[in-house]
Amino acid sequence: MLIVYEITFIMFSHIRSIGGNMEAYCMKCKAKREMQSAEQITMKNGRPATQGVCPNCGTKMFKIGKS
Repeated sequence: MLIVYEITFIMFSHIRSIGGNMEAYCMKCKAKREMQSAEQITMKNGRPATQGVCPNCGTKMFKIGKS
């Protein structure tokens, strides 16, 4: 159980909410949409990314790189 917690912590060690919405491509809708609940995260390899939810279908969206 401790290992699962540590892996989760390492994967999403730095999560910050972003004030404005950000555009990303939704794989389910096959269109660019504005992310809802966008959060800045740091991936386990150290690269920055943004994670959010599609307002149309509710699918998790992900955009690699600084916002």
